[in-house]
Amino acid sequence: MLEIKNLTKRYDETIIKNLNIILPSTGLIIIVGNSGCGKTTLLNLIGGIDQDYEGEILFDHQDIRKIKKYCRRHIGFIFQDFNLINWLNVKENYLLAKFFTKISYKRAVEDQEEKLELRKLNKKRVKILSGGQKQRLSIARAVAKKPEIYIFDDSFSALDFKTDAALRKALKSETGNSTVLIVAQRISTILNAEQIIVLDEGKIVGKGTHKELLENCEVYKQIALSQLSKEELENE
Repeated sequence: MLEIKNLTKRYDETIIKNLNIILPSTGLIIIVGNSGCGKTTLLNLIGGIDQDYEGEILFDHQDIRKIKKYCRRHIGFIFQDFNLINWLNVKENYLLAKFFTKISYKRAVEDQEEKLELRKLNKKRVKILSGGQKQRLSIARAVAKKPEIYIFDDSFSALDFKTDAALRKALKSETGNSTVLIVAQRISTILNAEQIIVLDEGKIVGKGTHKELLENCEVYKQIALSQLSKEELENE
């Protein structure tokens, strides 16, 4: 379980403002908001990448800043920019997951390569892959760790809708015993999410399902209307 208490993050200005959230040990949480609202900053704090903040982030009741190798051991972080090593091939990049998990590389490969369609790409250098292929590799490497917490920072944006849907379906069985945090940009891909958190200027301004937020959260409604027509939203 992740518990966030009075979380505040400042740069030249305050980015996250006195945030309080309790995230369950299992389940999917979607985070949405306009550009600059603090989504990526929040994920970096929860993931332990940035530990300069006020307040507390607790993992199983322990301050994450006091947990040795918290990010490596407990977090599967799928970055917006992939975070891959361009001069290595797909297999070599994937092999890096072995250093952060007790699961053997052989088993990880058997479990994940075919599901994420990577086997045929094994010998290709990362720098020549498409954006969608890089995202699949980044996701596969994180899944191989079997972490307690998955963090997806807009990690499906380079995928077409068909691949996006297929990959989310395949991931569901792999992440069922974990907390999954996803920053999403495309409203059409989160219509059936059980819990959506809406950020605006570093604060939570809405929580709920798509239908609940359309009725109760003006920020969410405006984001949705910027991507889908009123008729499309009414038909969902």
